[in-house]
Amino acid sequence: MGTAVEVQQETSTALTQPEPMDQRTKQVMQLVGGDRAKAEKILRVAANAVQKVPALKQCDQGKLWMAILDVASMNLNFGPRGAYLVPYQSDVTVIVSPHGLIELAYRHPLVKAIQARVVRVGEPFRIAYAPEPIVVHEPCIGEQPGEMIGAYAIIDLTTGGRVVEWMTRADIMKAKAVSRAANSSSSPWAKWEDEMWRKTVLKRAMKYVPQSDDMQRAFEREDDDADFSVVEDTSARVLAATTGTSALRERVLSRKAEPEPVQEREPGEEG
Repeated sequence: MGTAVEVQQETSTALTQPEPMDQRTKQVMQLVGGDRAKAEKILRVAANAVQKVPALKQCDQGKLWMAILDVASMNLNFGPRGAYLVPYQSDVTVIVSPHGLIELAYRHPLVKAIQARVVRVGEPFRIAYAPEPIVVHEPCIGEQPGEMIGAYAIIDLTTGGRVVEWMTRADIMKAKAVSRAANSSSSPWAKWEDEMWRKTVLKRAMKYVPQSDDMQRAFEREDDDADFSVVEDTSARVLAATTGTSALRERVLSRKAEPEPVQEREPGEEG
């Protein structure tokens, strides 16, 4: 099975340029294990996605084709259930949807359950990282939900470990700011902002759990990926995710609680 880069080196022709379908099909087949039917389906869906966003036809066609191959190499669909092709000047950005990100996460055998949700003004909400990761959230069920104030993600592993991650509005806006295509009218940030909030916190949580090869590829290639700094309580969360062992987790937490050493003073020295 080839990589998108290897296929790109062979040709930079995009779907919107005239070229025999057989040639394009062969390129995609290299990314999907030689399955011709699957490759043809990917090309049909990709062509439909391009037709829905006319601005993509004005982009560099080699970059558009490369973006299509990137999505195919991750074995994702195009659109809300996979990944978006978003025009940015002459370039094309691949943005994996929240559903696509969850699909990639489940491809690792240690990932048991995933959820990511938005918290709004007026909704009872409580989160704790230690001694055990826990979230209590009562969503609004009325017709007029409040303003979004943050989002959280919970990932349970088959080992018994759990990762809980919380991001405030400010945190999410920082992540949005580094997405070069966020302000595009075709960006999911403009159309489904609440979904992108969910995706943003889920991406941060995924950094603390085992990742499938396709997930790692998505992190490497997705242009809107942000480089988050490690936040407080990271040691407890990583330990809970990778071991699920209470004794080891308590040992780390107990180290944080140790009192500072008292310095002895010389006789007559004032405090």
